[in-house]
Amino acid sequence: MKLQERLATLPHHVHTQIFGNSSSALHRPLLILVDREIDLAVMVRHTWLYQPLLHDLLGLRLNRVSVPVDTKEAAAALRPPRVKTYDLEARDQFWQEHCGSAFPDAALAVSDSLAAYNAKLQEINSQQGGVGSTDPDAFDASGSAQGILTAVSALPGLTEKKRSLDTHTSLATALVDHIKARGLDSFFETEQNFDTDRDPDAVSNAKKLIARTSPGTAVDKLRLLVALFLSRPSLPPQQIRQLEEFLRQETGGVSTAALDFLRMQQSFRTLQTATQSSQNGGSGPGGAGSLAGPGSVGSAAQAAAATLGTKFFDKGRGLLMGVRNLLPVKKTLPLAQVVSTLMENKEDSNFLYVDPRRDAASGRISAGAAPVALRAPFRQAIVFVVGGGSFVEAAALRELAQKTQRQILYGTTDFVSPSDFLDELTRLGGGTGLSGGVPDAGTAS
Repeated sequence: MKLQERLATLPHHVHTQIFGNSSSALHRPLLILVDREIDLAVMVRHTWLYQPLLHDLLGLRLNRVSVPVDTKEAAAALRPPRVKTYDLEARDQFWQEHCGSAFPDAALAVSDSLAAYNAKLQEINSQQGGVGSTDPDAFDASGSAQGILTAVSALPGLTEKKRSLDTHTSLATALVDHIKARGLDSFFETEQNFDTDRDPDAVSNAKKLIARTSPGTAVDKLRLLVALFLSRPSLPPQQIRQLEEFLRQETGGVSTAALDFLRMQQSFRTLQTATQSSQNGGSGPGGAGSLAGPGSVGSAAQAAAATLGTKFFDKGRGLLMGVRNLLPVKKTLPLAQVVSTLMENKEDSNFLYVDPRRDAASGRISAGAAPVALRAPFRQAIVFVVGGGSFVEAAALRELAQKTQRQILYGTTDFVSPSDFLDELTRLGGGTGLSGGVPDAGTAS
């Protein structure tokens, strides 16, 4: 409630400048503040989307990615590999169109774009009497005047497109190397099915991937177990303990302190829920610091999961050789569920509604459901997650914005990679962290 109190104590002229005089909700954006605890699973699960994969595997930060380019030669020469840096800019049309696409779709789009690019070059070259070069700098200047004019007008766009395609070809190739070396398609498929598998099947599939003979790093396997713990709270504690011990045995002693912290948080939430239920007579809104009850959000997300099973399309094409083309199951993330509900401005006892204009007009601080006059749907929303964000969530909200024809801005204290987030959980659980050298398992790169 501190934010609301600060807003209420603003000088009148400052308050008017920021929020205006009208009490109408029309054209005002909705600010949604949520804690990272709303969905921890999305932070550790393996993903299959292009931008989140770049963040997870290649360290995407501030739209910049660095990729080793001569690892084999460097290993033979006993030297560090050369690193090439790529900037993913707003003018990159391919990036804007496919950053939120499933990785196989993005890789196939690279292949299709390369084919279209080469066909366009051949067409222009033939118009001016060239010899069929696919290099935009190698046109034959002896062609017709019209052909030269066509080439001159097309060259800037083709050069930029070539730069973009070279970038995404290199990035897709690097991602495929990681996916194949660590068997990440299997991790993604198994974690995705945690939402729908029976408990025995979920445990059995997790155990197969944790085994020493399965590819993947120790951190990959720890992420899998944490995802299982978060996705299946109904599993008996002893069963999770057995999987923890199996994980430590198979990986050479990876720390499972992250699970200790999550168990502590789970116990705290259970106690808090019981206390609030007692105070409210078993019903009513959550505490002032909560946006939505964790149980209602989790069940809503599971109910939204599509009935489609995972499908495979082994197209064996270009970059995707050896990588299964998984079709991600369509489901609504908890944060997207919350944002969708709040933007509709539907009354819900789990949500806390704060209106600075209303408080300024009434001269008192109040919180609760929106007044009837203000229940028109919002057209704009600013969503801010405190405690770390995920590119998977950003993609889900981008898809929601496109589907509903609304503007949604996603922000967070920091975009935290799954490994770094797991490292934070490990330290909170009393461990020394995972960055200090985690033993690898299987054939990890």
